Amino acid sequence: MNFRNFIKQLVPFLRNNMLAFMLVLCLAYMLKHYYSTTSPDDLKWLTSPLSALIHSLTGIAFTYKAGYGYVNLKHAIGIEKGCVGINYMIAIFAMLSFSFIPRFPRQIHKLYLIASCALLSYLCTLIVNALRISTAIALPQTAPLGLSYEQFHRLQGIAMYFGAMCLLYFISARIVSKLIHQTSTTIIHPPSRNSLIATPLLWY
Repeated sequence: MNFRNFIKQLVPFLRNNMLAFMLVLCLAYMLKHYYSTTSPDDLKWLTSPLSALIHSLTGIAFTYKAGYGYVNLKHAIGIEKGCVGINYMIAIFAMLSFSFIPRFPRQIHKLYLIASCALLSYLCTLIVNALRISTAIALPQTAPLGLSYEQFHRLQGIAMYFGAMCLLYFISARIVSKLIHQTSTTIIHPPSRNSLIATPLLWY
């Protein structure tokens, strides 16, 4: 493909998707800015359901400590601002939005997609964080392979975060392909095996 043909394809692509892309970027920036300036008390929309999920998985109850987050003093566990996974939520939201916005020709459908991606990124962040923290609680305090507990805990978190992103991208791609197939005669090929790893890796 020569440069002229590339430009001919790029211009309509940007014309059809630029507004939606800009909206996603603005929402991601606003959430990032909100997180950097807010107090732990303003993050209860994340820490409260997260503590409830962890309690249902482990049986460990948490109490709220103003200015910090949810704590369990007996087990020395805290769910504070650094545990909520805002950056992970933004990564999921951006990955899903930028991957699938170009697949929908109508602007209203792009808006529906963005709203769905926002909700899905919130729910996925809660679930994965709850599983990550619950698994860390259940793991022995001695780490294998000569690693410190902090290093092992970090590797465990990376594996769970990235694995969840790959699974979510795979399921979302299948759902989007079926939706487009039902409403359009356009043939949408499922993502390749390489993209199922490369796309989440890019956004992670």
